[in-house]
Amino acid sequence: MNRRRLILFIVGLVIVAAIGLIMYVSSTAYDVLSLPGDPVAPATPSGSFEDVTFPSRSQNYKVHGFYLSGQNSKAALISVHGWKATRHDKYHLDRAASLHDLGYTVLSIDLQDNGGDTVEDGRLSMGYKERYDVLGAFDYLLTRGFVANKIGLVGESEGGTTVLMAAGSEPRIKAIWEDSGYARADSVLTEQAQNFGYPSVIVLPGMIWGFLKTGDRIWEVTPIDLGPTFAANKQSVYIIHDEQDKRVLYHHGVDLYNAYQNVRVDVTFWSLPDTTFPDEAHAVAITYHHDEYLKRLDEFFKQKLG
Repeated sequence: MNRRRLILFIVGLVIVAAIGLIMYVSSTAYDVLSLPGDPVAPATPSGSFEDVTFPSRSQNYKVHGFYLSGQNSKAALISVHGWKATRHDKYHLDRAASLHDLGYTVLSIDLQDNGGDTVEDGRLSMGYKERYDVLGAFDYLLTRGFVANKIGLVGESEGGTTVLMAAGSEPRIKAIWEDSGYARADSVLTEQAQNFGYPSVIVLPGMIWGFLKTGDRIWEVTPIDLGPTFAANKQSVYIIHDEQDKRVLYHHGVDLYNAYQNVRVDVTFWSLPDTTFPDEAHAVAITYHHDEYLKRLDEFFKQKLG
């Protein structure tokens, strides 16, 4: 083998090894992202509730939810948890109870494959398929006698993005409360890859790997692009984000607000400048500004849902 062929052979080996390493790290990172969270003890609401199931819209699996009946004159709110969370954990049980205490009927759901009772293919999808669980919840509330313009969405983190994606597919949903969600799945994944010490180059091949395994097109989770849809359908959005959020960075809330405002969506932005929150300051407004949070939420839904 002459020198030129030897060099080409070595370069080829290096390229193949690099591609193999990237794919290995990408598949490992995709597992970290998409496999369900650790099981949570099946806690339930403290008051009266129904444990209900209903079809995820256009999907072949059942969504599980807690149905808390409210005052007849009030609207219904679909409460949607974040990444690898569940309706059973204390944060979401407390949130459902707080919404119910305001008089609303609350349907607190488990999104598919996040670690709760709703199971599809064993892989969460950052809002890509989860939106159909929210739409299934919307359809279910219609069967319980609620009219479409009396149903609002409340979501935090991944759930915040998911409710935006769901509303973008359902013009009858008129009010969306979005707490600490991301404007683009690919952006938040790139930021979190870097945060956890992974090279950002793995994000795209990781999403492609996920698509080949599940068919989930995570790169299509881009609620920032839904402004024209919300404007045309007269859908109102309330965005909450903390400036110190280290999980879903603050710019996601700013980017969503600016994109929606630029196309004249009815959008409000509550920016929290606090620096005293522990940990990641992620989706903690309801905890550290509990009364104001619920006051703003109640006023929003009273105004938008009547």
